[in-house]
Amino acid sequence: MRIIILPEKKIILTGNDRGTSPKLSELNDVSYADNDIIRVYRSDLKGIEITGTVTGNIPSIEDMSTEANRVDYMKNTGFKVSNAGLQAIYNKAPVITGVKKVRTISKGTVDLLDGINVSDEIDTDISVNYMYIYVNDELIGTVNQNRNSNENSHREYDFNKVGTYKVKYLLYDKWARTTMIETTVKVESKTRENEIKVYGPNDLNSTSNPEFRIVFDTKNNKILLKGRNESSIVE
Repeated sequence: MRIIILPEKKIILTGNDRGTSPKLSELNDVSYADNDIIRVYRSDLKGIEITGTVTGNIPSIEDMSTEANRVDYMKNTGFKVSNAGLQAIYNKAPVITGVKKVRTISKGTVDLLDGINVSDEIDTDISVNYMYIYVNDELIGTVNQNRNSNENSHREYDFNKVGTYKVKYLLYDKWARTTMIETTVKVESKTRENEIKVYGPNDLNSTSNPEFRIVFDTKNNKILLKGRNESSIVE
């Protein structure tokens, strides 16, 4: 069982700890103020009862019809203290936007947080600088949650080899709720951008009407002979 009073105290009861556990006596020394959050979680939710006036995010009987929903609610709900009683606040997972499912780049250093935004309904100070980024399951940069935007080791990665990389973004809010998104980064040779245009004797002054074009298939390391436009191929 876990009892957490934000931002000051955390008490964890395990194994044979009971209501007489000396750990609980620490609660006698905890002062609280309005807007403090109390979180209580137990794997067997039948062992928890909250009485008195409780408002806020109260789930319906249908919402709590499954064990998974009940566990989710208790793990991610805090009770804010006020003169009007306890207010239940359900903490949704943080939101990450702007991550492309597949990204194709050339070799070099890339800012993996470029174009990515994060938000959280409760943790309004959350930032992309709190993001943990794994490349092929290895954490890049620092794990310091207090890092600032002037540090780049946690967001920049040198893709110095052609290939396919698995990139995972992991974000925690203040309540330790997590959002994880995985994406694929394909690194191809910059040669894919090169093209050789060959003009016929009657089109030497033209820049838009080549007889044929030579392009590079960097995925298969092959040279392709193409016609005048993108859709035409010379057999």
